[in-house]
Amino acid sequence: MCHIILFFPIIGLSLFYFLSFPVALPTYIAILLFTWLIYFKVIKAMKGKIKTGKEALIGQEALVLKDIDPDGKVMVSSELWDATAINKKFYKGDKVLVFNVDGLRLIVGDQKDRGGSLKG
Repeated sequence: MCHIILFFPIIGLSLFYFLSFPVALPTYIAILLFTWLIYFKVIKAMKGKIKTGKEALIGQEALVLKDIDPDGKVMVSSELWDATAINKKFYKGDKVLVFNVDGLRLIVGDQKDRGGSLKG
């Protein structure tokens, strides 16, 4: 169904066969503008930040609910997760960063574990 939108400008050309030019031209321009708007929205959505899945968790801040030594529990975005710490012990109430996801377990650490940067 969504692929039909790609053909709106081509289908719209048939207006010139069935309607007079003064009626067909504004109608065709409206179809063309609508199609360009849809193209713009689709491309913008495709380039947007990932909002779900493993990629969305990486880099998020988590709250430690059960001491992590090396395993424990954290809360990320109102979700409870099992967590494993990187080379450090964390206590209840600490804030940690999610560095990776291994199945249903988060690999967490503090800012220093990542070299001071969440990117890359």
